[in-house]
Amino acid sequence: VDKSTSESDPYKERIEKEIKIYQHKREMDAVTDEEYYNFLKLKLAEYEQYATKYEEEIWDLKQEIFNGQREMLDDWVDDQQKAAERVAMTGNIEGQLDIYRGVIDRMKKELDEAYTYGLDANSDYVQNLEAKIRDAAKSILDITKSVFDDFISYADDFNRWDNFGK
Repeated sequence: VDKSTSESDPYKERIEKEIKIYQHKREMDAVTDEEYYNFLKLKLAEYEQYATKYEEEIWDLKQEIFNGQREMLDDWVDDQQKAAERVAMTGNIEGQLDIYRGVIDRMKKELDEAYTYGLDANSDYVQNLEAKIRDAAKSILDITKSVFDDFISYADDFNRWDNFGK
């Protein structure tokens, strides 16, 4: 007979109660998503002390943490894109480039973590991260190309004025 299902488990009940309280706080915006997932990582570490007994709970928490962090990452990339668009309106090219470089650095870090977690290049998540890196790199290239195009246009206009009135 499995003791974990036939008897009360105060340890598990305590952790589940703490998680439910934190879920409620998250739903009420009393804690951020990041704080919530960091809290889940702490609870996961508590379960992992008794890995064989709480294997299912460990799996569930890892899945929720992974999915939540993935969603937060997508939101962060969207926020960075909007920030780059706002910076573009001010004409701050270096600011735009810094934002996209930051996106690439973060995606590389996430890729390393994904590979450490056991995912491979065929994983949808890894492919999504690689696509975000390509998109940010393309944005850097587009911004840089635009600067050079503007310079060439300016130089062409400058040469026209040299010949004006001759």
